[in-house]
Amino acid sequence: MGKVKDHLKKYIGYYFLVMASWLIYEGEGWGWFLVLVTFLKAPPFDWIGRLESWGGELSYRWGMKLRRWKEQQVKPIRILVTVICIIIIILIFWFTPECELC
Repeated sequence: MGKVKDHLKKYIGYYFLVMASWLIYEGEGWGWFLVLVTFLKAPPFDWIGRLESWGGELSYRWGMKLRRWKEQQVKPIRILVTVICIIIIILIFWFTPECELC
């Protein structure tokens, strides 16, 4: 039973695509919605997870570059960069819309 469960965890997206193609063939309009959701969240596609990973790696690299640059500067510039970063973080939280479901 473990092999079947592991197989479905890895490849469930293909089964959803088969179901969606059957629905599209039968003329059901929401088959296209199933295709979109499958590509966005179902393994092995999981575009949302890939974008989150890419964004995390990108922000880490940029953060490390900024940190190395900041460490090479004189103290007033380091303080100014820190203050600007804090202001940007506050603005991000300020202008982020509130969750309607929370």
